[in-house]
Amino acid sequence: MQTGDSPPLSWRPRAVPAALGAALLLLAGAGLYTAGAASGSDPAAPLNRPAAASADATSLLPLDAHVEPRTATLVTAVQGGQIAHIRAADGSMVAHGAPLAEIANPQFVLAVASQEAEIISRLGDLSAQNLGLQRGRRADSQEIAAAELALHEAEDELRRQTRLFEAGVVTAARIKPLEARAAFHRDKVAALRAAAATEHEAAASQQHRLAKAERQLDANLGTVRATLDTLVLRAPAAGRLTNFRLRPGQPVAAGDTLGQVDGDDGYKLYALVDEAHLGRVAAGQAARARIAGAAVPLVVARVDPQVAEGRFKIELHFRGPTPATLRRGQRVRAELALAPAETG
Repeated sequence: MQTGDSPPLSWRPRAVPAALGAALLLLAGAGLYTAGAASGSDPAAPLNRPAAASADATSLLPLDAHVEPRTATLVTAVQGGQIAHIRAADGSMVAHGAPLAEIANPQFVLAVASQEAEIISRLGDLSAQNLGLQRGRRADSQEIAAAELALHEAEDELRRQTRLFEAGVVTAARIKPLEARAAFHRDKVAALRAAAATEHEAAASQQHRLAKAERQLDANLGTVRATLDTLVLRAPAAGRLTNFRLRPGQPVAAGDTLGQVDGDDGYKLYALVDEAHLGRVAAGQAARARIAGAAVPLVVARVDPQVAEGRFKIELHFRGPTPATLRRGQRVRAELALAPAETG
């Protein structure tokens, strides 16, 4: 029995197919729109995506990459202390060895001065020993010279008296003491020369050792004095100074990283990838980034297989020139061509 509030039963079988048909048409239209957008000429579309890819074909993985300098050298404090003066600003270009800051450390300076004084004292001792050897050689030479003079005088007197003896003026008793005197001085000169030769040989060896020790102490003195230069923080390489945010009076410890110098050899990208793709990423694989509206080809340069928090790190290099618009820390959208998945 029909009522006024309900339509005839004969309406339902015809209306249901019509409504279902309209819904199917809407879904089909949405599917066509989605397919058209995916296969259109969007410049950010994945690179080299095959028209009909199989389940194990190469696929593209979107990456959230970050820009960092291709080479970077850390600025590390060699000595601790307090920042006294700042000589360079964060972001400035610096030359290799350029002073960046000065560190105050009175205790270290005092220790260096103490070592320096000790070395200088030892150098003074060596100089005194060397001077003593030189004086000894001069004394030997003077003694030999005096003995040679006495020998010369004794021999002259012996020759004069011998001529007088031959002339019959003096007797043989006059000659014998002169001969003994000349022989004495002759033996004395020979003994002094032999002793001097031995002493000079020993002195030469000692002087050689003293000279070697003096050179070593001079080198040590130079090293000790050079350690004062470690209180000057210097650029370890040429490039742009970054992460350098020191303040006067700031305490620093030896080994602290106080900044870094980015090299001027361009930039690279790094990205974190889910560990599920670890077996499908290797050095040499192709990638692409979109920078300033242009597609830029990349290549995987290094894969760090160490997984942290479910992700591993990859390093990407530009196949061509580095885009001029890049800046350190910039985020870049990229795509990585994954290797085909292994099938069991």
